[in-house]
Amino acid sequence: PTTPVAFVPEPAGYAEFNKFVQYTRGNERVGSEARNPYRTIQATILGKGYDTFFYSLTQAVSQVANNKPDASSFVPDVSPTSVDDSLVIAAEDGDALRIATHLYIVAHSIGYVRADTQFYNTACVNVIGYIANLESLGIVDIIPLYASLLPEDLARSVLAQVLIEIVDPRERKLLVRLMEKHGIDVEAVLQTQWEWLSVNVSAIDHSRTVKRHPKVVNRKDGHFELVPVKTDFIG
Repeated sequence: PTTPVAFVPEPAGYAEFNKFVQYTRGNERVGSEARNPYRTIQATILGKGYDTFFYSLTQAVSQVANNKPDASSFVPDVSPTSVDDSLVIAAEDGDALRIATHLYIVAHSIGYVRADTQFYNTACVNVIGYIANLESLGIVDIIPLYASLLPEDLARSVLAQVLIEIVDPRERKLLVRLMEKHGIDVEAVLQTQWEWLSVNVSAIDHSRTVKRHPKVVNRKDGHFELVPVKTDFIG
């Protein structure tokens, strides 16, 4: 036509796009590329499949964390039933999990994911999985920031178990200051820690940093001897 024509775009076809992505994963030629964790994250953004992605990633993060011999006990076991292989790859890849975690934080803040409490508590497991990676790498100074994004009970539980590993006095003071900075109730964290220890005292036997000493001193002559508790034993 020689006269101006109004451009009326069709609605975004997110459902069709997601069907196409699902097809590519089963395609022999491009399937491996489509299952790449970074492609999976890109497809989530393009198809706006945030709810499904973060919920399914939670299952994978929980499975990967709790199947490790030295599993971080503060990653909740959500008893996953069926886990997507591509998401297991993403959960095992430290960089992919970091990107996915920050994608969740952004998507949640701008209202792209469900806002109900059940979904929020479930999807937050992805953040906990990332915190576990930070803890395993010894990057503890930013953990309180990410913990502040969790529901209060989960934040207290995670920090209570992370703090057990912190034995350097300067790091302890730093963590306390950071928790206060991000509005975390330090007293509640310590209370949660004592409650957790009363049930799981054997769980810290595999600690990376806490030194173990025999409960009874055996003298050379074979007799047992009681010794005084050292100064600042509790720390």
